[in-house]
Amino acid sequence: MSKLAGLVLAAALLTAGPAWAGWEKLEWGMTPEQAAAAMPDVAKLDKGGRDDELDGAVMGNKGPYAFAGKDLIAAFYYDDRGLGQVKIWKSGMTDCKSLLTALTKQYGQPLRAENQSILGLFVWHDARTQARVSLVASQGVLCSLDYYRLSDYEAIDRKKAVRSSHQ
Repeated sequence: MSKLAGLVLAAALLTAGPAWAGWEKLEWGMTPEQAAAAMPDVAKLDKGGRDDELDGAVMGNKGPYAFAGKDLIAAFYYDDRGLGQVKIWKSGMTDCKSLLTALTKQYGQPLRAENQSILGLFVWHDARTQARVSLVASQGVLCSLDYYRLSDYEAIDRKKAVRSSHQ
């Protein structure tokens, strides 16, 4: 292979997007029907159950999910571009320590870690799956884990990460 052909191939590989981008067995942009087919434990909600909205997105599926030794629930939210967010929770779950430990083990140190006295926000970017991972923790009150399409938040998070590192 000539040097020029090698450079062209290397450039193509570096600029190509990920072969797969999504959460677990799902891809960002899927429909609720596609998600239900890809993950049999995930139930597609009928129109009567689709009234739960989050930031303009509508819940289309819900099912069990195990993570960090906990039995949790995963809810899948859709906007005009398809699957855009996965919310992980369990009613009454307030201790986020095991989730934070598992996420740090999986993704490394967070891109953003804003730990105030009442509320903590931890954000990771997973380039492989094009996912933004967000853990919001309020001691004894709230523990919320969310996965988002990275393209929706990447520029915002990077700007805030730079700003907070200079303070």
